Amino acid sequence: MRLSSMLGMETARLSFDTIRVQETQFRFVIACTFVDVFLGSLPLLWDLRRSLLRNCSRLVVAGTILFAFNIVRLEIAQVVYVHGSPWEVADGVLGGVAYFLVWVVIWQVKTWHFLDPLSLEPLSADGGGGSGAGVT
Repeated sequence: MRLSSMLGMETARLSFDTIRVQETQFRFVIACTFVDVFLGSLPLLWDLRRSLLRNCSRLVVAGTILFAFNIVRLEIAQVVYVHGSPWEVADGVLGGVAYFLVWVVIWQVKTWHFLDPLSLEPLSADGGGGSGAGVT
């Protein structure tokens, strides 16, 4: 709301989950907060090879980045909508792009490995066992 005000838009809080920007009311639900994205990313960001403290630190950083990214996403959607774009584009399309970008980044920093079901060792890039040793 404050960011919208700084950008010159008239804002007001109407309730704990609803604000008014210009003449439009916006109600914030779970998907607007990216809580679903953060919670869905937890098992993908957790690294079983790292300590509890290191994993918790990683999640705090990820949560902070997601929070900031989401604020920018919501503000862009409000600005685009206030300037005449349909809500389906301002929120739906931009939201879909934002969700996709988050999952692409999570894939890039992935901590999981596919395991060879026989040895339970990580598979190498060529699909062989991680150690190169055969199954006996």
